[in-house]
Amino acid sequence: MTIATGPVKFGGLGLAHMYENQMIDHIHVMMQHGHLQTVTGKLLRISLENLALESGMKGDLVSIDIRKMRWITQRTWIGISLQAMQEHRISMQSTIQGLQSWVTNDDMIMEGIEEFCQGTDLNTFNKVRMNLQVNTLSDLLTADLMKVDTTLLQGERSRDLPHPSAQYKWAHVPQPTRTE
Repeated sequence: MTIATGPVKFGGLGLAHMYENQMIDHIHVMMQHGHLQTVTGKLLRISLENLALESGMKGDLVSIDIRKMRWITQRTWIGISLQAMQEHRISMQSTIQGLQSWVTNDDMIMEGIEEFCQGTDLNTFNKVRMNLQVNTLSDLLTADLMKVDTTLLQGERSRDLPHPSAQYKWAHVPQPTRTE
């Protein structure tokens, strides 16, 4: 590969490095369309919002190190682009608000989860979290915030008033199997 991408004056073929060109093109598309109401702009924002829901992390994903989120299962265009930007220390501002906590002293479920889960258990935990459509610790509680919603412990979405994270437009996540 070094000969192919090396400068002609040093005996290389002078071909462009495909990975770098692809990354530049991705960034160009994000900058050109990300803020517009075009089909491409809407698809970019939807992809970023879905990635935010899968990550379960608070804030704007453009500023969060996606490489540390080992539970992200989908290798998407937007995720790969963000990872490449972070590897090359390229930053971008986003207007996407990201996930929020709903009550004082609330935390995101996925923050610090790696202390308790690793490997495939971490992926399974995240799949169940997405199926239940919960992001924060308060999403796991009853409306009075006094006890854990037992419906969620049984692997079913809450029958009580919907918790705040239910307002997001979640992608369909299949019901986990009993072994998960």
